[in-house]
Amino acid sequence: MTSNLYGSTNYGTNYGTNYGTYGTDAYGNTYDTSTYGTAADANTYGANRTSYDPTTGSYDQHIDYDRDAYTRRHHREQMDDSGRYYHRDVDRDTSGLDNTRRVHKEYSNPNTGTSYHRDSTYDRSNLTDSAADSQIMAPVHKVAVIQWHIKNLDPEYNHGQAVSYITAAASDGASIAVLPEYHLCGWAPESPLFASLASQYQTYLDSYCNLAKKLNINIVPGTIIEAHKTDKSSDENDILLYNTACFISSRGQILGKYRKKNIWHPERPHLTSSATDPHEVIETDLGKVGLLICWDLAFPEAFRELIAKGAEIIIIPTYWGKLDASPAGLAINPESERLFLDSTLTSRCFENTCAVIFANAAGPSDTFLGMSRIVLPFIGPVKSMGAEEGYMVADLDMSVLDVAEDNYKVRQDIKSEGWYYSYRHDQLTGK
Repeated sequence: MTSNLYGSTNYGTNYGTNYGTYGTDAYGNTYDTSTYGTAADANTYGANRTSYDPTTGSYDQHIDYDRDAYTRRHHREQMDDSGRYYHRDVDRDTSGLDNTRRVHKEYSNPNTGTSYHRDSTYDRSNLTDSAADSQIMAPVHKVAVIQWHIKNLDPEYNHGQAVSYITAAASDGASIAVLPEYHLCGWAPESPLFASLASQYQTYLDSYCNLAKKLNINIVPGTIIEAHKTDKSSDENDILLYNTACFISSRGQILGKYRKKNIWHPERPHLTSSATDPHEVIETDLGKVGLLICWDLAFPEAFRELIAKGAEIIIIPTYWGKLDASPAGLAINPESERLFLDSTLTSRCFENTCAVIFANAAGPSDTFLGMSRIVLPFIGPVKSMGAEEGYMVADLDMSVLDVAEDNYKVRQDIKSEGWYYSYRHDQLTGK
């Protein structure tokens, strides 16, 4: 293949003669059938598919054709109803002599001012087709965060609220729903019921798995307190309580679990930390996901370990209130915890070129904060809630992460030889 395949002739402003004019006619009902229409010569252009909405101007076009005697091109161009524009061309050698896949990508979002053009080459021997496709066009996920005033020691009420909100979010097209920390029983560890109810965790976990499959939605059911017998005791009352987050796929499978590591000081007499267990990344249909819980947010090391393993999205269920600041801290700034969350959630996105999905408990504004949100680098909060009860659905545009990494190159530095820091678990623990 010659170098001018990716030159300005074919990818310039006018897209050269191969792409024609991209005006109204190009995406209306009057396609030039000799070039792009459904009646195109199948031997030359392959299977073509185009959808167009004249009301919004949105379209989605797929074209497969032979670029030359040795090159097969897949062309996709898309504009959604909010004006986001995507374009990619993938050239694949068909002679068997060249094992690379060449990709041209374009993206623009008039709502955020983000845009980029990029040409890349992938070695197909080291990258599966599905992995290459995931890098070729970054998707946009509809994400739901859910918050309400959680009732202490009332799992049936809280579970009912969760199911209702998840069902509504799924009907709004959400591909994932995230609940707050302690969403089933609240925080009342002094009550004997608290540990007793924790022994019922599997019942509710099974319910969420069934719900995820029924609604075809991924669910992170906040955190659920799990009661487990200690290995060294035969006493049934001698149990350990773990604050656990799970990622449940839209097929109803638990893809991964995480037990809270950095336990907030007032919680430590009651909960057991995951201690030196490594942070693990979960492969999902949204991308590579890491789970953290509440006070983990204060530790950049937790993020770095996940980012070093490839995490793109960090999901953080939280039970973070206004009064988590001490009286002395509140005297300095009554809104200190709001400031903490606003600044730290955004900074974590920037310094890790990742997305954050944050779901917090809601309630009376004198004690609860809410503030559930989706956060991205460059943007900060894509959309955010106040202290009200309810749910919110927002678009998580994964292409922003590409732009952030291109700009800051954090992940590139982490992977580079001779990088100054290491967050590998075995080196941290001396194993």
